[in-house]
Amino acid sequence: MKATDNIPIYTLICEYTGEVGHLRKNLFDVTNDSIFDLLKAPSSSQSLVVYPGNRSNIARFISGINNTDPKSKKKINLLSSRYDIDGKIHILLYASRNIKKNETLYYDYNAGGYNAYPTQYFI
Repeated sequence: MKATDNIPIYTLICEYTGEVGHLRKNLFDVTNDSIFDLLKAPSSSQSLVVYPGNRSNIARFISGINNTDPKSKKKINLLSSRYDIDGKIHILLYASRNIKKNETLYYDYNAGGYNAYPTQYFI
């Protein structure tokens, strides 16, 4: 996905949406290629994730980076924050720096340091 216009730093890009479920159930489902950690627990059967298998939005199509390549990490231009809005958790993606028109949007799906998802085939 590419920026259709210049995007200033800290601009809200979108909310990351999907269904909430346990990591163990969704980790190896090939249709869930963009799982997002919601709550990390000692066991994958207790950890909660947002998975876009049946419901999602444009956030699912944002390019992930290859965590095994230091050059790839430099491409990151989106970060996420979690917010409690009316008692529900929302994950918002925003520009971490100024993004130029036609620049590809990149997010680190292993943000948070867990490195739980294989990203060696990402860009």
